[in-house]
Amino acid sequence: DILPNKFRTVLSRLRLSSHHLNIEVCHHGSNRVERHQRLCLLCDKHDVEDDFHFALICPIYLHFRKRFMSYFVKRPSVRKFIELMQSLNKHTLRQLGIYVYEPFTLRKFLVNK
Repeated sequence: DILPNKFRTVLSRLRLSSHHLNIEVCHHGSNRVERHQRLCLLCDKHDVEDDFHFALICPIYLHFRKRFMSYFVKRPSVRKFIELMQSLNKHTLRQLGIYVYEPFTLRKFLVNK
């Protein structure tokens, strides 16, 4: 109840892997792509577009990370990602919900151009 519905929904989708990142989209159906080929379409890092890349690595979303999750900008790691995804801290959850909403909205716009 600490997050507005739109933020809670996108945060839940990220936590449950029920999103439109390439790691999931290219995993199903007749157009299945091998995991190592499910790259981020928005940056030049040539990384698989998974939850970790989306949340802590992709340079396209850096300004959102700096604004909403400054602790996680420096030295991103899997440990920090797990800490973030498992957090029960109300402030962290609120910031994460807002953070996830903004980049997902931007990504949807840029990918569907």
